[in-house]
Amino acid sequence: MSGDVTAVVSDTRRAQRALSEPHPVHRVPVARKIAHYLVGLLLIAGGIALMVSEGALREYEARLATQIAHATFAQDTMFVWSAGEPAIGFAVADSWYVARVTVQCAIALYLGPIAMLAGLMAFSVRLRLNRILLAAVIGLTGMVLLNQVRLVAICFAWGTWGRDGFHWFHGPVGTAVMLLGIAGVLITFFLVVVRGQRTVAVARPAKETAPDVAVDKL
Repeated sequence: MSGDVTAVVSDTRRAQRALSEPHPVHRVPVARKIAHYLVGLLLIAGGIALMVSEGALREYEARLATQIAHATFAQDTMFVWSAGEPAIGFAVADSWYVARVTVQCAIALYLGPIAMLAGLMAFSVRLRLNRILLAAVIGLTGMVLLNQVRLVAICFAWGTWGRDGFHWFHGPVGTAVMLLGIAGVLITFFLVVVRGQRTVAVARPAKETAPDVAVDKL
C-alpha cells in the first residue's frame, strides 16, 4: 500500500516543533499570592503571641499535668502557685511534692518558633498552604503532648527516686526528649511540605502531549 508521504512528513514536522517549543510560563494568580502572604503573617503573629503569653500557657500546662499525674501515678494532686509560678502539687507514698513549671519548661518557647517557621514557609507560593498548615498542626500538637509527658515524668521520677531522679529527668533526660521533639518537627515539615510537594508534582500527569502522527506503510 502507498500513503500520502507529504501529509506524513508535514505531521511529523509539526509534532517535532510542538515537542521542541518551550512550555508556557504559568503565572501565579494574585489571589494565591495574597492568601500565602496573609497566612504567613498570621502564623508569624501567632507565634509571637504564643511566646508573649507564655505565662498563661504555663498555667494551663501545670493544670493539665496535674490532672494527668492524678490519673497515672500520684495518690492525690492539686494545682497550686509556688513563688509566683504555676506548680503541680502531688502526693506519693504519703509525701507531698510541689513542682514549679518555670519559664525554662514553658512550651510556648517551642510553639512560637514552630508557628513562625510555618509562617516563613507560607511566603513561598511554590509550597501548598494545606501542607504547611498540616505540618504546623502536627508539630504544635506533638510538642504540647511531649512536654506534658516530660512534666509528668519529672514528677514521677522525683516522687520515686528523690532528688537524683528529679535532676536526671529535669536535666539530661528532659533536654534529650525535647531535642528529639524538635528534630521530629523539622522532619515532619520536610516530609509533609517539601517531599510531599515533590511527590504531588511527579504524580501529576502532563497536560500537554504531542499530536498523534499516523504513518502509513509505503
